Amino acid sequence: MSNAVVREQGWGNFIKLLLKSKLPWKWYVVQVVAGIIMSTAIVKLPQLAGQVMQGQIFDKQLVTQFIVLTVVTTLLKASVNIFTSWVNLNTDRNIEKSIWTKLIRMPMSFINSLNPSSLTSRVTSDAISVSQALSQFFALFYVTYTLILTLITVYDMNTKIFMAMFALIPWVLLVTILPGRFMFRAQNKIQSRYSEFTNFVTERLANLRLIKSASSEKHEVQKGFATAEDQYKSELYMAKVNLIVQPFIFSTQGVCMAIILIYGGVLVNQNELDIGQLITLLMYSQIIPGMVSQYILCYQEIKRAQGATNKISEIMESDSENVEGKISFALPDDDIVFNKVSFSYGRENVLSDLSFVIPKGKVTAIVGPSGSGKSTILNMLERFYKPKSGKISFGNVPAEDIHLDEWRSAIGYVPQNSPLLSGSIWDNIVYGLDREVKEEEVIRAAEQANIYEYINKLPARFHTKIGDLGSKLSGGQKQRIAIARTIITNPDYLLLDEATCSLDPQNEHEVQKALNNLMQGRTTVVVAHNIKTIANADNIIVLNQGKVSATGKHDQLYIENSLYRKYFDLQFH
Repeated sequence: MSNAVVREQGWGNFIKLLLKSKLPWKWYVVQVVAGIIMSTAIVKLPQLAGQVMQGQIFDKQLVTQFIVLTVVTTLLKASVNIFTSWVNLNTDRNIEKSIWTKLIRMPMSFINSLNPSSLTSRVTSDAISVSQALSQFFALFYVTYTLILTLITVYDMNTKIFMAMFALIPWVLLVTILPGRFMFRAQNKIQSRYSEFTNFVTERLANLRLIKSASSEKHEVQKGFATAEDQYKSELYMAKVNLIVQPFIFSTQGVCMAIILIYGGVLVNQNELDIGQLITLLMYSQIIPGMVSQYILCYQEIKRAQGATNKISEIMESDSENVEGKISFALPDDDIVFNKVSFSYGRENVLSDLSFVIPKGKVTAIVGPSGSGKSTILNMLERFYKPKSGKISFGNVPAEDIHLDEWRSAIGYVPQNSPLLSGSIWDNIVYGLDREVKEEEVIRAAEQANIYEYINKLPARFHTKIGDLGSKLSGGQKQRIAIARTIITNPDYLLLDEATCSLDPQNEHEVQKALNNLMQGRTTVVVAHNIKTIANADNIIVLNQGKVSATGKHDQLYIENSLYRKYFDLQFH
C-alpha cells in the first residue's frame, strides 16, 4: 500500500476501527468530566497566586484557599492521570479483542498471505498506538476547556494582552500541522521496519537447527545486523524529526512569555496593569503553551496511529469466513463430489478442472508426485480454501451452504507434522471438544494411538506440560498425540495427510492398525506413503500436475495407468 493511498484511507480507517471496537466510551466521558474539574482548579490557581505575591500574604483566608486549591489541583492531576491510564488499558484490551476475534475467523488464504510475526504486531503494538492516540483525543476536550477558560480570564484581566496573544495563532498552526506529516511518515517507516525485524528474528530462531547444521551463523549474523541497521535508520529518522519538532513546540511557550513580559512591562509602566496582574498573566503564559502543545501532541499521535490503523484495517476490512450456512450438517451420509474444481495460490495454478467422487463410507486414497495437489484437496475438503471455479458438494448440496463449524466438527484431520499447542498432554488430546471428557476415554484414545505407555511413565502423566508447540516431545510423540485427539473426537469423516510418516516402523504398524479400525464405515480420504494403505483403499485417485490422471482400484490402475504403476513400484522397492 503506497503512502498516498495510506494518507487517503488513514482517517476513515481510524474512525471505522473505533466504531467496530467495543471501547469504554462512558469512562472516557468520566475522564473528560474529571479533566474539566481539574482544569477549573488549574485556571483558578494563578489568580490566587497573583494576589498572594502582590502582598496579601497575611490574608489568612486567601492563603488557606491557595494552599487548599494547590493540594486539590495536585490530587486531581494525579487522579486524572491514573484514571486515564486505566481507561487506556481497557481500550488496549478491547481493541486487541476486536482484532483477535476478527483474525481468528479469517480464511486461511488470508492468514497464509501474511507473516505470522506481522500479524502478532497487529494485535499488540499497533493496537497500543491506536489507544494512545484515542487517549490524546479525549484529553483535548478538557484541554480545550482549559484553554478557553484561560483566554477568557486573560481577556477579563487585560484585552490588550489578550489581543497580542492572537499573534501566536499562525505559529501554532504551523508547528501543529507541518510536523504531523513528517511524524506520520516516520512512524509508518518504523512500524514496517519493526515488523521486518521481528519476522527475521522469529524465522531464524525457528530454523536455528538448519542454520547451525549449515554453519551459516556468520552469514545470519550479518543479515541480522543489516535488518537491525534498517530498523535503527528508521528510528534515527524519527529522532531527527523530533529534534526539529520539539524546539518548535517549546518555542511557543517562550514566545508567549515574551509577549506578556515585554508588552506587559510596557502596560505596567503606563499604569494599565499592576504587578500582581502581570505575575498572574505570566503564570497563564505557562498554561497556554502547555495546552497548545497538547493539540500538537494529539495531532502527531493520531498521525502515528494512522500507520498502525491502516495495517490493522487489512484485517478488519477483509472478509471473514462465512460460518453460518443455510443447511445444518445433520444430513444422511452421501458422497462428496468435486465438479470441475480449479484452484490456484496467487498466480500458481494448483488444481485444474478436477472432477471425481469420494464415495460415502469408503476409503479413498490420493496419490501422485510431489506438488500435484494432494494436500490442497484435503485443505479444500476442510474448506480452508474456496475453489477458484467449479463446485464441491455433499451429495446435491453445495458445501458452502452447509454450516462451516458443523462441517469441520464432523471431520477428523491429521496432517503431516500435526501441530500441538502449549499446555498439557490432556489439553491437547481433548482440544476442540465442547463436552466433559472422562479419563477412561482419554486413556483409550491414547492406547489406540500407541502413546499411553509413554504418558503413563511420566510423573504428571496426562498433565505433563509439553512446552510451546510441543517442544518437549519428539516428532513421533507429537504425531501420536494428534492421532489420539482425532480418535477421541470420533469423527464422521477422516482426512489423513501422511498421518504416520513421522513414526518408526513398529509404531507406524501399531498406529496404522488403530487408524484402520477408525476408518471402518467412515468416509476417509488418505494421502499416504504406506503402500498397503493405498492398495487396500476402496477408491484411488491418481493426480498429475493438478489434474486427475485416473481413478479406480489398485489392481485396475496398476495395469492401466503407467504413472500409478511407476509410483507404486518406486514406493515398493
